[in-house]
Amino acid sequence: MSYQDRLAALEKRFNKFFTVYQKNREDDEREKEFKHSLLEILRGIVKVVEDAQKASAGDLGKVTEKAEGLLHKGVVVAFDVIGGEIALFESLESFAHTDERPLVKHGDAQEDQFSNKVHKLLPLLMQMMGDRIADPSKAGELQNILRPTVPWKDVVRLHPLSTRCARFMKSIPEPSPPGDKPQALSVFQARAEVTYCASYFPSQMVSGPSGKCILTIGRGGHKERSPMIVACYPEDSSAPDLLPDHHLCPGLADVAYHGAVDDDAGLLFVGDGNRIKSYSWYDTSSNAYREELHPTHTMDSKGFDSAIGMLPNGRLTRAGRGKVAVWNLSELPTHDTSKKGIIGKSIAKREEDINTSRDDPEEIERSSGSLPTATITLNEPRLEIANWHPHPTAPGTMLVTAESSMIEPQCYCRSLDLEHSGKCVTRYLGHAGKINNFSTSKGDGNLFVTACRDGFARLYDVRTPLPAITIQTGIDLRNCSAATLCHPNGIPYIFACEAEMECITLWDVRAKAPVYDLATGNNSVTGMAWNDERNELFAATWCSNVDRNGCHIDYEPAKIPVDKNTDGEDGEGGKDNEDDWEDDEGDGDEVEYEDIDQCWPRNAYHNETYFGHIFDSGDHRIYRYAFKTHPNPEVVPEDGGASEGDGWF
Repeated sequence: MSYQDRLAALEKRFNKFFTVYQKNREDDEREKEFKHSLLEILRGIVKVVEDAQKASAGDLGKVTEKAEGLLHKGVVVAFDVIGGEIALFESLESFAHTDERPLVKHGDAQEDQFSNKVHKLLPLLMQMMGDRIADPSKAGELQNILRPTVPWKDVVRLHPLSTRCARFMKSIPEPSPPGDKPQALSVFQARAEVTYCASYFPSQMVSGPSGKCILTIGRGGHKERSPMIVACYPEDSSAPDLLPDHHLCPGLADVAYHGAVDDDAGLLFVGDGNRIKSYSWYDTSSNAYREELHPTHTMDSKGFDSAIGMLPNGRLTRAGRGKVAVWNLSELPTHDTSKKGIIGKSIAKREEDINTSRDDPEEIERSSGSLPTATITLNEPRLEIANWHPHPTAPGTMLVTAESSMIEPQCYCRSLDLEHSGKCVTRYLGHAGKINNFSTSKGDGNLFVTACRDGFARLYDVRTPLPAITIQTGIDLRNCSAATLCHPNGIPYIFACEAEMECITLWDVRAKAPVYDLATGNNSVTGMAWNDERNELFAATWCSNVDRNGCHIDYEPAKIPVDKNTDGEDGEGGKDNEDDWEDDEGDGDEVEYEDIDQCWPRNAYHNETYFGHIFDSGDHRIYRYAFKTHPNPEVVPEDGGASEGDGWF
């Protein structure tokens, strides 16, 4: 039977399943059966593609295209909600992995499988279930399963200079990098200095191939109604011990969600729904960073409101539905060369005529902007590109994902050749949701990583349609908010985040296992970037415990065990002393806590002793993890000083 015939048979099987499911979807007793049947069909589709790939089938492209459509139908059914009914799946487990292309999971000990929020509910849960458990041993079993997480002081550290902001897994993967690869070894052993700068509520973090400018796009101002950007310059030698950053409210009318960085021209781009603005961050004539971001271009992008990127030869692109706009930057007027600084027509004569939710319309720049130089019509007129990233080895080709919604989930992942009318080059299968971001690395031009809303990060070879490794980034299948691929000394690692876990996990690609968690101060991560030259990781994070007015909500006094050592033998002392925290379980005595003003979110994923350095961000932050051979272990972030109950709730 041909591969096409096998897919046709699976399609018939799916149609039969769907008919039965539609008629009986309210039958709760058949839910398990329906879930099993759908997963088996999805795995069967992937198996056909894998067989065709191994056989180097001549029609592999057509097989993959057909399989992509069938998988999409399956994902839509899995999350379909009709008439207010509950969907078949709340989250869909991985269906595209095999023993050869494995699924790896976070957590290697049972007590690490539950969040601090679950542990807090344990006494109430035990009280509620106590009378209902016939076998008393079951209660003890539950107590053992949900026992408190082991404090950081009892967890192995790989090196005396490993940062206290890292918590290693109980089973450290092998092999570790050899000593002649110092950059890789410092990453593997978490030898890092951790610094930060203030941020706004971040929506995206982007950088160019060089990593010289890390752009974070977000929102701020009154009730977070204004667009904001933060540009960080890792290689700016004028402030070696700090994270040099430049904050700016661009002159756009609305909050921006998309941007790009052009290393060659020293420009960054940020766009709302109607316009794109560029700012110069690097003076190429004098080879120096600018002290202030300098406004350069304004582009009219009406009809193109999605992803922004760069093509070769200084061309800026922006995606729309079924089409892509292109601007040749060298041909565009700038605010320095245009009359009165206005590019194109003025969008309004008076401030009150500007359609905006901002409370500071006087700060909105009024240029309508330059129209696109050219427009590319995609082969698929209905395709709405949500995110994209330059292909690692094919200039002019982009890795793309489609826009998704609760009504119509999209799981497409493709490479599109924008030099040839958006022709699809390769389809990458296995996703069950929108891709939050892509990541490539200079260390291997054939690899890329995706971070997907289905809770997985996936490593792909650009030449094959199925993932080489699938990473379940959290305990539950929630949302892999960001993932970054890097190759220090040529050794592959992946940093990945599950949105609710409030940390960053390092995964050893060779060992196919997690190594450690990095603290983010109880913040969730929305984007990451890697700087190869400096061996540094950047993360844009947001605090769920601060409202739009900047008030802290849902905090309580931090429970930090009293330091029993008064001699200060190891020189750290206080609440960060790794050897002298009192064990929470101890010998049955009541735990003593420090009487301090420091607060902790009630619903924090981790408790105060999960990491060796106890700090809460208390606001949105950009973190830099600088991995070094000889770091200063005392370089750790300050606590944000959140207070108890100063918000609206």
